[in-house]
Amino acid sequence: MKPRPRIRKSIKWCGLLLSALLIAAWASSIISPRWWSSQTQTLYFLIPGTFWIYWSSDTLNEKVSASHELSEFRIQRALWFSFYDGPRGSWLTIPIAGPALLALLITATAWRLDTLARRHANKHLCTKCNYSRTGLAVGAVCPECGAAAPVGSLPPAKDI
Repeated sequence: MKPRPRIRKSIKWCGLLLSALLIAAWASSIISPRWWSSQTQTLYFLIPGTFWIYWSSDTLNEKVSASHELSEFRIQRALWFSFYDGPRGSWLTIPIAGPALLALLITATAWRLDTLARRHANKHLCTKCNYSRTGLAVGAVCPECGAAAPVGSLPPAKDI
């Protein structure tokens, strides 16, 4: 399999940004729970550890009173996504910790794979089978697996 440094680089930096945003949202939800509404009769809650979306055909004043009902459910924090369709309205619960940990895991894996690929390139090892490429001609394929020479491991061109 061919190494994909651009994909790894994108996953590393986008995953780091996503992880930081999710951790900031999680910390913000614990420090100061809040709610806000939109023009479409929908309420959004940032309750400790979770993000709730509540919608119904009630007026906004009735929704604010319903928000007190939702605050009672803070004890029952969901570990993963949940949906409830009740007589006063419906809501969707999105936990923050689960997706944050998943994003951190994927990001850490991408950083580790990138570090290993750079180490192999610096040691003049084949990125596919770890065969030592020392003594091989510049740009020669690996005699073990036939993989092309890694771009980062090529020595600088010499002037004749």
